[in-house]
Amino acid sequence: MAKNPLLKPKASRVIGQSKPFMTVFGSDEMAKVLAEFAPRIAENLSKAVVHGIASEITKKAKSKVPTGRTGNLKKAIKTKRRRGKPGQPISDVIITQGRSAKNDGFYWRFVEYGTQMGSKERPFIRPAKDAVFGQLGTIVNQQFKKKLIAAVNREKKRRAPK
Repeated sequence: MAKNPLLKPKASRVIGQSKPFMTVFGSDEMAKVLAEFAPRIAENLSKAVVHGIASEITKKAKSKVPTGRTGNLKKAIKTKRRRGKPGQPISDVIITQGRSAKNDGFYWRFVEYGTQMGSKERPFIRPAKDAVFGQLGTIVNQQFKKKLIAAVNREKKRRAPK
């Protein structure tokens, strides 16, 4: 994958995994457009774009995950926003696990990486991440346009005379 100088990756993580996972922050051109908006709207727009990219990874992972009888692992893959520093929104791709989880996907790492006892690895998160990062420029543009149009339409509707 060729490095795009406009994209600034920031480390994040998948819940239940200690290795860094990538979250993308906007580009300089995006920052110019955002500076024209009110700061609150600009912040919300950047959060929405980052969350949209994480959602794309979630969609790809759900399409690649091997499903059994219940489909619990597929249902357990979610996208979740996390608090970050001001101006640096973070969204994670998580797999819900534990007793309190509706769909317990604790065994995702055994599927993703395999086991020593002979279960072969059947990766679904890594290929999804690689597929999205391979098309990152296009996905960022699509998400930004989609979220910007929605924000402009909301603002028009809010300011319209009643």
